[in-house]
Amino acid sequence: MKKFRPYIFPSIGVLSLLLSVSVFIFQPGKKNVAYVQMESVYNGFQLKSKLETQLKDTEKARQFVIDSLKLQLHQMTLTLQSMEKVDTSLLRMYNLRQQYLNEQEMQFAEDNQALASEYTDQVWGQINQYTRDYGTENGYDYILGASGDGTVMYANETEDITEDLKVYINNRFNGGTK
Repeated sequence: MKKFRPYIFPSIGVLSLLLSVSVFIFQPGKKNVAYVQMESVYNGFQLKSKLETQLKDTEKARQFVIDSLKLQLHQMTLTLQSMEKVDTSLLRMYNLRQQYLNEQEMQFAEDNQALASEYTDQVWGQINQYTRDYGTENGYDYILGASGDGTVMYANETEDITEDLKVYINNRFNGGTK
């Protein structure tokens, strides 16, 4: 027994060190965490571009209606100015069209804002769903959104999966497989 006594303390030390290292490396509760740059994901999502184009087309169509109403009013103004005696029925029609134009401008502005908000919600809803799918399929416990608003103040760049997620959500949006 005396032969092994000098080796007991160093052996216990080495075993303790190995146990500590293995616990650190093979932590049973270790979580797989990554982060994404939310603005980059949002701006890089093809659905956003598609909906922005649709919104611009809708806004242009509505502006065409407004421009047509303004042209009609301008023509009526010229007609009224050229008359020696003002036609009261034409003046009444002019005032009604002016009122209609004002109402249409306000309604279209509200509708454009509501549509833009609806599209934004639709894009974020789809991004959130695809992010959940991506996390599940790739074994992540957490994917944090780094948006510069204090949610994530620091993250190791090796954990940034922004580009991978952008490719994934665009593939999914275009009918790609899960």
